[in-house]
Amino acid sequence: MLSACPHLVTMLERGDLPFRRVGTHRRVRLADVLALKRREEEARRAALSVLTGLSDELGLYD
Repeated sequence: MLSACPHLVTMLERGDLPFRRVGTHRRVRLADVLALKRREEEARRAALSVLTGLSDELGLYD
């Protein structure tokens, strides 16, 4: 999960990842980053499973 800084800031401001401010900087906990990474991986796996099921139903890879 590598993200560009503007994308990360958007995720922080949207509330996807908790943070705290120290001066003008945002601080995130490693545990929160790893939890977000796990959630994103689970969502990707679920989407892949759905797509695989659809391709099987349609007989795309017989």
